[in-house]
Amino acid sequence: MEILITGATGFVGGRLCRQLLRDGHRITALVRKGSTGKLHVGAKRLIHDLSMGPCDAAPFDIVIHCAGETTPSAPTIPLEASLNVRLAKNIAVSGCKRLIVISSVAASIAEHTPQLARRYGFEKLGAELAIRSALPKGIPCVFVRAPAIYGPGVTGPIDRLSRLMAKGVPLPLANARAPRPYISTRNFETFVSTIVNAPIGLWTTAHMTTPEPHDGRLVGTADLCRMLARVQGRRSPRLFYMPQPIVRVIADALGKRDLAASALNPVPLKNDGHAVSHWGWSPAETMPRTLSYLREGQNHRRLHRARFGPFRCN
Repeated sequence: MEILITGATGFVGGRLCRQLLRDGHRITALVRKGSTGKLHVGAKRLIHDLSMGPCDAAPFDIVIHCAGETTPSAPTIPLEASLNVRLAKNIAVSGCKRLIVISSVAASIAEHTPQLARRYGFEKLGAELAIRSALPKGIPCVFVRAPAIYGPGVTGPIDRLSRLMAKGVPLPLANARAPRPYISTRNFETFVSTIVNAPIGLWTTAHMTTPEPHDGRLVGTADLCRMLARVQGRRSPRLFYMPQPIVRVIADALGKRDLAASALNPVPLKNDGHAVSHWGWSPAETMPRTLSYLREGQNHRRLHRARFGPFRCN
């Protein structure tokens, strides 16, 4: 099929571009003029700034909308004026035949427990609502509410936690047991690929649904630390008990409120079984096997230090 991907020069869009090229599809990346991002060999380029208006998506069988800002706009800016919402409105009226929107589980938090939500979650939910309102009737659309994506090259919460543990930093997370979803890059790629290659009947019955794929189990941060310790060759992580309200107060004082929330808060899921029950997808790999890339990266850093000394940035 002919597939248009927005945000194809970003990490998520780039991986989907490579996966769908391997599947045998013809990929076109929507990029702004002067974009310095690199496209995968085999992908074509369509130059257009989606923030300025709709593109022409009529020639494509499927559009995958990955473009967006992970850094939210200022709270003083109305949601409808945020870049994430403006991009969503413009892709909805671009003439697409089928649409996959890469959203975030943060939108689920904003929808179901708004008292725990951050600005980013409200923007992702606002983008979904803008598409629901503007998309012409009869156009199948699926919102993939992805949790934290991790894997080689990702600097997300798992990478940050792994680095702290590798330095031997004691962490007040012994009682951080709230279940949280994660998805490896490989599992994420295979899920989107499953949707793309599914028959149109599944698309029709899944119209406007919000599947929440993950690795197959929800993991508390304390358990995640134990798995990371095993990957790093340690017997156990350096965790200690501290009442969570105190952890949050300290994190606020240090300007690390979001970091504490990503370790302590539960994540409400409503449609996490939909990826399996409707699309027939199952994770290709699960934790702790999915964390093995961290061991490989650690071995690489050790080898580098042995040969050349510590890493330095000039």
